[in-house]
Amino acid sequence: MQDSHQSKLGIQALWTVKEKLWLPISRRWVWVPATRNKNTFTTHGITALASAIGGNYRPPVYLVIESLSSTLLATIPAGAMTIQVTEQIDQPGDTQIVIDPGGAAQEILEFSGVVVGSSGVVYTLTTPTTQPHDMGTRVTRHVRSTDTMSNILREVPYDPVYAPLQRIESVAGYSGGAGQYTIQFYLTAAMAQTYISHIGLSDSGEVGQGNLHNHCLLGYDHSGKNTDISIDGNVVISNI
Repeated sequence: MQDSHQSKLGIQALWTVKEKLWLPISRRWVWVPATRNKNTFTTHGITALASAIGGNYRPPVYLVIESLSSTLLATIPAGAMTIQVTEQIDQPGDTQIVIDPGGAAQEILEFSGVVVGSSGVVYTLTTPTTQPHDMGTRVTRHVRSTDTMSNILREVPYDPVYAPLQRIESVAGYSGGAGQYTIQFYLTAAMAQTYISHIGLSDSGEVGQGNLHNHCLLGYDHSGKNTDISIDGNVVISNI
């Protein structure tokens, strides 16, 4: 029997990358969504959030940018039970990998085995792929709620020239209504010139330091792009 005096909260978050584009006909700049993916709150993140009621909360306002990916060594058809990639991207305890992260053909797949060889790494899948994927398509690990900063293997600074080994801090955000907040990170075209496989939030401004509160599969390639971007994380908390 459910206690009528108890209440439940639901919390969800979504990350969106927006590109700043110029419209020549109307002669104005607009922000256009390029990709979005669901957020995962880590074990530390939800524990820290719960402690906020006691005033012991150190907000995670620094963006963790990760560039961890491999690529398919051969085109695979729908129904494939194995894939071969250039390098190993899973970590101890992982059970899922992602093909085409953030793309139109994104697939989150369970795997049961991995063999590292001289000609690449072969993952054996527990369920077949549902669509074909071209050679060279990105592959990466999927995030887990148990992830910590030790699972961030290839963190990159947002500006290696002028802010080496530093994370960008959010200085903007807004509320879209009751129980809602959007945290924003603005990066110029010259910043984060890399493939961004994952992002996260930390309570430290130094690369490799602090605690990981959130972890998100992103899959956005900003390398070689002359485009300003905004990375927005929208959180919605509601009574259930």
